[in-house]
Amino acid sequence: MIIETCPSDAVLEAAVLRGTQNLTLQIPVKRDRNDFDEMADLSDPSKSLVTKLGILGVEINDKLAAELPSLRRPSGVIVAALAADMLGVETDLQQGDVIHALNGKSIETLDDLRSSLHDVSSGAPGVLQIERDGKLRYVGFEME
Repeated sequence: MIIETCPSDAVLEAAVLRGTQNLTLQIPVKRDRNDFDEMADLSDPSKSLVTKLGILGVEINDKLAAELPSLRRPSGVIVAALAADMLGVETDLQQGDVIHALNGKSIETLDDLRSSLHDVSSGAPGVLQIERDGKLRYVGFEME
């Protein structure tokens, strides 16, 4: 049995020979997950996909903000995952980045982000204000 494919609440049995004694051990399966893995699980691809950026985003609500006390601003959209095989614009976004603004316009929700991206015309530059590792920074891109 491959442990990676077992559900996280499974209990595996292992037969061990200790000297001349046969022992059977019960080993609970535990999965190590980080905060960003859990955040990706919160995102529903049908609702959280931001096609123009090629990301899955999660809106920061009060509950999520309480779980992330190190945020400089408790609002915005967290990049939960980079969408595979998406043709979004090229950016330097990474999983865990928090998008706070686009071209100076505050971003609170996924709809805000999509609407603001829609307003950037083809060939025009865009600038995202993001938070990464507790620091605010800017990520530029050109809309295709």
